[in-house]
Amino acid sequence: MTDKIYTDSELQTNTQLILCIEECDSRSTFCPIDARLFIGWSHETGTFFVRGRRDDTRTSNYVPYAFRCILERDLYDFIKFVLGKSNSNIILYNFNNIIQTNVDEITYEFLENNMDQNYEIAGYNDYKPKRSDFLTYLRMLRNSSTFEF
Repeated sequence: MTDKIYTDSELQTNTQLILCIEECDSRSTFCPIDARLFIGWSHETGTFFVRGRRDDTRTSNYVPYAFRCILERDLYDFIKFVLGKSNSNIILYNFNNIIQTNVDEITYEFLENNMDQNYEIAGYNDYKPKRSDFLTYLRMLRNSSTFEF
């Protein structure tokens, strides 16, 4: 994978949408993020890919996880299980440095290290999304495509 490449006009049409969902822990003053998920769609495999990690996402020894999922509703069930009844931060990123990468090589650490406002399209903080909102976001990921895949 390559380093950050923000403004290269050659890469504007060769990008990957990644949805980042963070579980907010309002009781914690040390770390307000209790869990973080990155979700993308692989046109190559026809699956959603998920990269995530639990609790105190910057300083803990929790092991990141990775898996794939085909159906939005199944992925929603997992998201709901992870988030519980907590509010969330939701950020949509448009990465121009992973589209040529095999989906199995995209790691949680890479996505976390590249969380950068230059890749950010939109973000909502302390948000309580409904089921229909999540399903809409997941369909958006699946149905949005770049000019090449």
